[in-house]
Amino acid sequence: MSKRAVIKWTANEGHELEQEKDMNEQKNDLNSIPSDGFCDEDLQENIVGSERLYHGRVLDLERLQVSLPDGSVQTREVVRHHGGAAILALNAESEVLLVRQFRAATGEILCEIPAGKLELNEDPLLCAQRELAEETGYHARKWQKLSTMFPSPGYTSERLHLYLAEELSPGEQHLDQGEFLHAFRLPFREALKWVEDGRICDAKSALALLQTAMILQKRQETLKIR
Repeated sequence: MSKRAVIKWTANEGHELEQEKDMNEQKNDLNSIPSDGFCDEDLQENIVGSERLYHGRVLDLERLQVSLPDGSVQTREVVRHHGGAAILALNAESEVLLVRQFRAATGEILCEIPAGKLELNEDPLLCAQRELAEETGYHARKWQKLSTMFPSPGYTSERLHLYLAEELSPGEQHLDQGEFLHAFRLPFREALKWVEDGRICDAKSALALLQTAMILQKRQETLKIR
């Protein structure tokens, strides 16, 4: 018979909760990464049927029937989206360009890096350059790809391309019709603090800031070696 332990903790509301854990289960450790890489064949899902439920200007909604590794069939609801590009623009004074914009989906004004939707088959870099100029008025001479991310892969195909833009020059902001936002500058270190304390809670912006921080750290290390 396995021993059982009662673990107590205090939730945010101040109520004391109890949870039983099987101590034998706690001893089970996760596997380490295999030396020859992962074998994911037992994770694959195959689409066996699909139905489009909604076609919109920005996105489509589909209901998929997928065959699981155990042979059963399940339903998946997927939002199809062309994706977008987002820009971490860093000026010579180590300030980042950010925008404040109301997001109807969240019902809140969020602080984000400039970003925009990809047109069908559009080059992500061209999209990034266009969106930076439209939302902030700035242009950049130096561009570096940071990464490609899936903001919410549990239900949407949206793929975002993140870029670091440097050697900035100011210009005139020209927003799309119906687009309202405030662009501003913030010291890079302060922006990282905003990620830490939750004032920047947008995933693409947080990731771009953290990846840029790693790039800047590597540059400093290289300068020290020289």
